[in-house]
Amino acid sequence: MSLEYANHCIQMQKLELSKYKAALVKAKEEKESGEKTISSYFLNAEIDIPIDIVIKELEKKVKIGEKLLDNFIKERRSEEHTSELQSPCNLVCRL
Repeated sequence: MSLEYANHCIQMQKLELSKYKAALVKAKEEKESGEKTISSYFLNAEIDIPIDIVIKELEKKVKIGEKLLDNFIKERRSEEHTSELQSPCNLVCRL
């Protein structure tokens, strides 16, 4: 993975993660206000989803998203290190 691509992945994952976190906060606020379900549209039909299920699924998405972000950051660090080793002042010879 190139350093530029790793940076792109990190930015995209941060964006996705922020969306899930915002949705999770909103769902928790709605639950605290007494809501039991969240209305959603699926294939042009309105369905009510139990709010506890929505919160549980969003928590999973946030957890997975945070792990992916960590992996992208580790990959970028690896690329940065490799780039440093391959720079003219730190030329690496591989046999």
